[in-house]
Amino acid sequence: MRLWDFKLSQYPSLHLNRGVLEINFARPQTFLFPLFIAKRGLGGVIRIYNRTDMKERRRILRRNQTSEEDRLWQVLRNHQFFGVKFYRQFSIGFYIADFYAPSHKLVIEIDGKHHEPVEGKTYDDIRTEMINSLDINVLRFRNEDIRMDIDSVLQKLAVVMGFM
Repeated sequence: MRLWDFKLSQYPSLHLNRGVLEINFARPQTFLFPLFIAKRGLGGVIRIYNRTDMKERRRILRRNQTSEEDRLWQVLRNHQFFGVKFYRQFSIGFYIADFYAPSHKLVIEIDGKHHEPVEGKTYDDIRTEMINSLDINVLRFRNEDIRMDIDSVLQKLAVVMGFM
């Protein structure tokens, strides 16, 4: 099993409850799944959404967002896009998504120049697989798409979310 081959349904002792992964087991054990390797004693709770150890990093990313992220955020914020709640710079496991709509289990990523080299694409592919393993879809847009034709981006987003 690859590190990112994981579905909650495969593990009856794991339950996702409001962004907290609850682990129920009878004896201490080590378990491996895509977002971390952990060792816990009897019972245990591990956060996989908006982990507290990543709070400062999320805050820095929000303060230093690109103009394209800001432009899209102005449309998505405050339930303006079909009444859907979006979060900005939301962490899932060890990764921070640009935007996340929990009601639709959808991550929106805006890719700039650092995503173009082979290393960036490989990292993005692994990251996408890990997020998909939690039954969350990832939708990617390029900076140029948002800068040049945000209406098409919003239309595609509406189609993916089932509003059109």
